[in-house]
Amino acid sequence: MSAFKVALLAIAAFIVCSVHAQKGPTISFISPNVISDIGGEVELTCTIANANEYPLLWVRLGNGEERNFPISHGQNLFLKTSQKFKLDSDDAAGTYTLKIKNIQPSDDATYQCQLVTTTKDMITADVKLQVKTPPVILTGEEGSTRHVRVAAGERAELSCKSAGFPSPRITWSREDMHVLPSGRDSETSLRFVIQKAKMEDRGNYVCTADNSVGKPDSKVVTLDVEFPPSIEVPRPRIPQAYGYEAKLVCKIEAFPPPSIFWRKDNESEAIATQGNYQISHFASQDDVTTSTLTISGVDEDQFGEYACEASNRHGSASEKMELYESRIPICPPVCGDYNLNGGEAKKCSALLSLVVAVMIAFLYGN
Repeated sequence: MSAFKVALLAIAAFIVCSVHAQKGPTISFISPNVISDIGGEVELTCTIANANEYPLLWVRLGNGEERNFPISHGQNLFLKTSQKFKLDSDDAAGTYTLKIKNIQPSDDATYQCQLVTTTKDMITADVKLQVKTPPVILTGEEGSTRHVRVAAGERAELSCKSAGFPSPRITWSREDMHVLPSGRDSETSLRFVIQKAKMEDRGNYVCTADNSVGKPDSKVVTLDVEFPPSIEVPRPRIPQAYGYEAKLVCKIEAFPPPSIFWRKDNESEAIATQGNYQISHFASQDDVTTSTLTISGVDEDQFGEYACEASNRHGSASEKMELYESRIPICPPVCGDYNLNGGEAKKCSALLSLVVAVMIAFLYGN
């Protein structure tokens, strides 16, 4: 080999050695992100190169107002008595492994391997630890809706927000086990929407969050649908004898609860509880009210047409019934609750007539 070639090889070797000698410190490996169950244990590894003389730190980064928490420096833990952290190091390989035991939700954070090169500079690499946590449905201003009220025909939106990892799946169903307005037993979505709410859509809806970690969490969201009154009259014609008690009844379905009035013969002034008039209301549900007008002793002027009226902010309704005079007293405790306009009423009246006739014959026959 010529002296020239030997000189070139020597120069090349010198350049390679110089480049290698000038190569700076680096982090050559960091563990990938890791997921752990509560109570589990994880290992986070950081490997450095060309950095034997530089300090290496493990730090848990803070979230929001929480500060960064330094865990180790080189081969040493900052908290000597800590049972949660353990550090294994291999100086020759430049490997530093941080072990975290008995994982809790508070350990969910980003852990950073820091290689400090100067007083102002450092090289960093991050690994995120995510902890599986059971689902929790959030409440409060930023959480799930608890009560939704709309008018019939309006759009109703029920929302359910949850926390947990992995992200919980939200399922909606009805508390009374009836099908949803869509006709399905359940639906999966963060928001449950009814485009045009109807009377039959009102009720309690159950929001269930589940991510297969621990037990599912559930909350009830109440949907109120407002609608105008409708009135049902069980007995449109009510017979009663002069001087006996009569009861006029109407069943009103409305939400919000309506104002209820009774009127006679289209009079402008509503009937009030006074004299032998007594008005009572009984709410069997939030949207169903039974109103009863009791006349303790019917006089001649009180036979006629009566109207049961109901109104709320969505509308009004009115149904009429007739109180007419019968020759004999109508006595539900004796006759039973018959349809007074049907065949059973005729049987009852015939029976009463027979009883009265027998009593008269017995009294005057003696």
